[in-house]
Amino acid sequence: MKAFKFRAECENDVRELQLLISFDIESISVVPISVFPDVEVTLIMENIYLEQLRDYMRLINDSHVMIQTLATETEYTGERNYDID
Repeated sequence: MKAFKFRAECENDVRELQLLISFDIESISVVPISVFPDVEVTLIMENIYLEQLRDYMRLINDSHVMIQTLATETEYTGERNYDID
């Protein structure tokens, strides 16, 4: 199993992602970030790589925060990497 973390601008973005990848989700945790409307997500999956997950995120309109913050759980900082589009 692989654990990933990312931020999303809202829970609806996370729900849209879940619909796309529900076939491989082992568990998902969504926690509101109190300062922003953003949420922080921990996602545990099998049979997927970071870039594959990012490609699914690209299918969602206005998903730049998820794409730019996605990392493995151990490398996650919550900071956006503006070089990733």
